[in-house]
Amino acid sequence: MREQGFSRLLFFGNPMIDSVYDYTDVTVSFLPDFPHGAGHFPMDEIVKMEGALSGAPELLRFSGPSGGAFTAASVAALFACRVEYHGSSGDRSALFRAAAEEAGFGFFDAAGSKASSGRFISFIPDRIGPFAHPGASLHFTAEHVPRLEERDLPFFEGFLLSRLPADMPISSGFCAVDLASPRAAVLLHDSLNHISLSSRLILFGNRTESEHFFQNELEDVHDVGSSMREALRNFCGTGNSYILKMGKDGAWLFRKSDAGLRETYIPPVPSEQVHSVNAGDMFAGAFLGSIASGFPPETAAALAAAAGADAVSRPGNRLSPETVSYLRSFA
Repeated sequence: MREQGFSRLLFFGNPMIDSVYDYTDVTVSFLPDFPHGAGHFPMDEIVKMEGALSGAPELLRFSGPSGGAFTAASVAALFACRVEYHGSSGDRSALFRAAAEEAGFGFFDAAGSKASSGRFISFIPDRIGPFAHPGASLHFTAEHVPRLEERDLPFFEGFLLSRLPADMPISSGFCAVDLASPRAAVLLHDSLNHISLSSRLILFGNRTESEHFFQNELEDVHDVGSSMREALRNFCGTGNSYILKMGKDGAWLFRKSDAGLRETYIPPVPSEQVHSVNAGDMFAGAFLGSIASGFPPETAAALAAAAGADAVSRPGNRLSPETVSYLRSFA
């Protein structure tokens, strides 16, 4: 049975890689795998970029909307809810606007072309892939967040939220946040404490991010342990929800209950692990699209697991036609 959903689901994202041609002589391709997936560099090309950057400047130019939030929005748009993406598109505005229109959600570029030369990243040693540089400039401010109503559900990437004022007002009844990285998980405490004064939080984190955020270790994938459970009970006690993503080991959904903490284990959907980039964002998009359409969190988590499992089974950061049809059957 469906519950009351949300009037609007808004995704707020960081800018994304545009080009590295000014800094390396490596030939790379930008793959806009649309709809229902954001453009993303293949991992083997990222490895080549890292090698070329070993003796080159550590900063790369950024522009375009985020792969993460854009991917989540495109999956959420499969459900019967109004979806919007808010981010900076730089000089690729036409590409992403067209992709958003095809996927069926609104695209809003608050910063405009100013983002094309203002965002930088660096590579973290021993990690594969791009990560936000701590000193990066970001052409997205609190003024770019539209007025939120009680039945709106905003979603913020952790990196973006950590760059916005910690006391930024959120007027909606709920607010979803993806922790995004262990670093962001640590930086976000003040922001999330402020948001929780007026909104109930829906927080997503993988195992490492969760351990950093709660300052507790997860004892086992099938039993979070007494210390972590107590931290989760305190977090969920005011009506917040926490989704612990564990990849091939499934996921946990934690909510408040009369007994203190309601724990729901979501078993993994069997799939071949081929390409994991943005699988967590597809998980979040399916979960939020489901609850925004009125499905209970347990059903939403099962649909999210199906989306995440399909995402890792193929390169290109997109869902199969079969999974798209399956998710749309719940719209």
